[in-house]
Amino acid sequence: MALSAQQIKENFTVIQEEVEQSGGLKSMKMARLKGAVGAGRLDDGPLRIIEHHLRKHGLESTELGRSQNNFVLIYDPTTAFGKLIRAAKGDAEDSDRQLRDAAGELAADPSGLGAGRHAEENEELRDTLRQVHALVADYVE
Repeated sequence: MALSAQQIKENFTVIQEEVEQSGGLKSMKMARLKGAVGAGRLDDGPLRIIEHHLRKHGLESTELGRSQNNFVLIYDPTTAFGKLIRAAKGDAEDSDRQLRDAAGELAADPSGLGAGRHAEENEELRDTLRQVHALVADYVE
């Protein structure tokens, strides 16, 4: 099933929105990505097209599999989780430092919501969570 460039772009825009709504990372089957590019098989060509469109939409992934039944993690590399995943791949000279920095960032913000594209909204959410925590702290302890 051949898809137009516009259809492929729209498919990856939907994936990008899902990743954003999921806090910057989302697990999905390779079948979904295969369908997003209209590929019959997950050969080198379709895998390169998938990688290209993920990057074009500001996303990265763990290793793309060749089986449509494999799962892959799609993530926004600007989030705390994304930085941790990217550093854990260990493919940069300073991956050890990046991994420590990302782990520190997550330790300071376990929700992983701090470094995304919606920092103001995330800060409001953190404030709300702090208020809820303060209200229920006496009941939980």
